Amino acid sequence: MFQNCIIRLGGCYARNWCRITVSGDTILEIQKDINRHTTINFIIKNEKDEVLASMSQNEFYAVSLSLHDLSISASANQIKIWLEKRRLGLEFRYSRKTLSEIENIIQNDTPDVPDYVDPPAPIDNLEEFYDKLSKIEDFLPEIAAIGQRRNDPVGTAIRWHAARYIDSDGKIAFLDFISCRLYNKKKCVEFRNGKLNSESWKLEFCAGNSFNF
Repeated sequence: MFQNCIIRLGGCYARNWCRITVSGDTILEIQKDINRHTTINFIIKNEKDEVLASMSQNEFYAVSLSLHDLSISASANQIKIWLEKRRLGLEFRYSRKTLSEIENIIQNDTPDVPDYVDPPAPIDNLEEFYDKLSKIEDFLPEIAAIGQRRNDPVGTAIRWHAARYIDSDGKIAFLDFISCRLYNKKKCVEFRNGKLNSESWKLEFCAGNSFNF
């Protein structure tokens, strides 16, 4: 499960693993264990820095009185955890996407650019473009260069990963954090409506593995 996964954090993306650090502490981490299984780890604190819920190596713990909304789908592919009347928590969903579904998500997440900024170069033939990307083995330097030439480094990186690591059934693992609101040391990080927001960051569309606030 989660092999070669695309992780969507609002409108931000990571490949295979990611880490969100707030004020020096890791509050959300997705990684592989020694058996190559993906584990999800997070800490949910309130504004007083009290731990209300956490997950470590996929094992969940919560202070029962703080739980407001907890639901896990029958197939365990969607988890929703909200505390203190939905002021704190997160919701994420695991699925498997086709290339056309990935393409729709990328296009919906790509923000409108102002008139003085060049928009991403159009893709004349999507099938040929994905086929070209699938034949490139290493991200650096070739994919990065293509992304710069297209003025679309994030979209190009996501498309390359999808094209390169799609399974034999024509789908790729996709872990989507639908919404999230987490505190640490009086700082708040929030994913909502396709954006990653904090008190000092406004990120609409980006890619990486570590996000530090």
